Amino acid sequence: MELKDILAKCDHTLLGQAATWADIKAICDDGMKYKTASVCIPASFVKQAKEYVGDKLAICTVIGFPNGYNTKEVKVFETKNIRMFSFFYPEGTSAREHTAAVMARLEIMLEIAEKNGINLCHENEARIFGETPDDCRYLMEYFGGRLKSVLDMGNFAFCKQNPLEGYAAVKNYIEYIHIKDANFDTTIVPAGAGQGKV
Repeated sequence: MELKDILAKCDHTLLGQAATWADIKAICDDGMKYKTASVCIPASFVKQAKEYVGDKLAICTVIGFPNGYNTKEVKVFETKNIRMFSFFYPEGTSAREHTAAVMARLEIMLEIAEKNGINLCHENEARIFGETPDDCRYLMEYFGGRLKSVLDMGNFAFCKQNPLEGYAAVKNYIEYIHIKDANFDTTIVPAGAGQGKV
């Protein structure tokens, strides 16, 4: 296979948030010169780029990936779930010492989310109220199902918590699962290869 055959199957891509029309025009020129399959550019430049290249080059784009190429209004319209974490607590204290403050703040966040038809989905994480299976269970039960769970088995292992106990604590509230695996020594490993039991 020759280089021209390879290029004919490649997208020439520029999705940088700081891209200017001059940058886009330059990759369009390259795409036409090297006869790439297309140029992949932010949606905001598609019309101008198509007018510039005519039928000499295909133009492609991405919607909402990787840099969120949508307006705030479109993002809100598309959003059903927001993955979030509770709050870090000061060193030298325990999560449970801050229960009242955490629940009050989460209540405010839940009220705003519910007014906008959005589910808040809490992910277990180190050094927050929600690091241990017991704390995650407490959060879910306290809010009576209003707060959903993002189960991260890898984070439970990373925090030296039993991932299966973590699953049992939140299984009735899981909205989605973050596929990540880890070992108790805090190394992140491929899914299925760690003590996260993914």
